[in-house]
Amino acid sequence: MSGYIGTQPVPQATQHRGEFTATASQTSFATTGYTPTFMDVYLNGIKLAAAEYTATNGSDIVLTTGAALDDILEYVAYTSFDVANQTFTGTTTFEVMDVTGPITSTSTFDGRDVSVDGAKLDGIEAGADITDSANVDPLVDTHLNTGAAGAGEILSWTGSDYDWVADSGATVLTALTDTPVGYGTAGQILATNATLDGTEWVNSDKISVGTTITADTSITNADLAGNVFYDVSAAAVITVPPSLTGTEPVTFQQTGVDTVTFAAGAGVTIQALGGNLSIANQFGSVSLVPKGGDVYGLIGALV
Repeated sequence: MSGYIGTQPVPQATQHRGEFTATASQTSFATTGYTPTFMDVYLNGIKLAAAEYTATNGSDIVLTTGAALDDILEYVAYTSFDVANQTFTGTTTFEVMDVTGPITSTSTFDGRDVSVDGAKLDGIEAGADITDSANVDPLVDTHLNTGAAGAGEILSWTGSDYDWVADSGATVLTALTDTPVGYGTAGQILATNATLDGTEWVNSDKISVGTTITADTSITNADLAGNVFYDVSAAAVITVPPSLTGTEPVTFQQTGVDTVTFAAGAGVTIQALGGNLSIANQFGSVSLVPKGGDVYGLIGALV
């Protein structure tokens, strides 16, 4: 701002003036540049309304109606002031401030005096921290273990809280017998165990061999959990009860000489070739395949 006496004010705005003598019916006047909407236009000393001209491209003023010969067109273009990297002292009030980056301060913000999306954060108490149950979920502090770990200890869930426990290298924790804490070997996956009350590391292609069947029994959801195989070493009737939710096939092999027969529970349908529901002979095997809605396929060596 040239010619200013004293300390030059910051922030500052500037203005630029221009003047044209019109030719007959002239409508377009090329300026040295302006910021759209930050200008005033005068024709023969009379300020023009916004509808009487167009000034949107930053360089030209276009009259709606052409000027007469020797009309004088004047414009005053303004620049908006820049508040980037400025320092404000004392109390500075903003009605609305749009911020695109982070706000930093060398002082302390009281969250109760800050609004986010129009909602004032006055629910935060002065000096609130993570132990303040009025503003922080009590469960966070309840289960937050702030104690120091001993050598070789790991943070583990005990069933009701987190605590530091010794890493003994065992497969499972004493307090969590259903949860392995060690690593499996290459190619293993963590899977639900056969009793559906815990997990275990198993080979990704492992066939789970169940307890040898020696008497009549019924299929359970655990049998239909995937990759389950049974030896049947004695005469047995294997019943398929209704309302099971397991979806994976289960395989049976008759390892004894006595007959192994399958029976459908109430409302259950077992679909087998020729209606045969018994394993054909010793070392014959069959698979029971859930098909949904209490319907099963029985596939294999049947008689």
